[in-house]
Amino acid sequence: MKIEVLRIGQRLVRDDRVTTHVALVSRAFGASKILMYDANPEIKDTVSKVNKMWGGDFQVEIIEDWKKALKSKKSDLYKIVHLTMYGENINSNRG
Repeated sequence: MKIEVLRIGQRLVRDDRVTTHVALVSRAFGASKILMYDANPEIKDTVSKVNKMWGGDFQVEIIEDWKKALKSKKSDLYKIVHLTMYGENINSNRG
């Protein structure tokens, strides 16, 4: 089974640490990739350094449109699981 994580949004600067942790935990739990929307590109450098030091090919992809990415994954028959820190329904966040 292939696992990819989509990180939707963050509070700029304030959530850099949380987003980095999401990426590193995803890597540790066997995900192959994290797609990040509206995130600091330096996080990609941090994860790349971890890959160089500890091995692995975990990928970080900065995306422009998370809705398009999610629709693409759904059409490719990925299983979608929504996790949130705040208990919000993803449908209430549609714009």
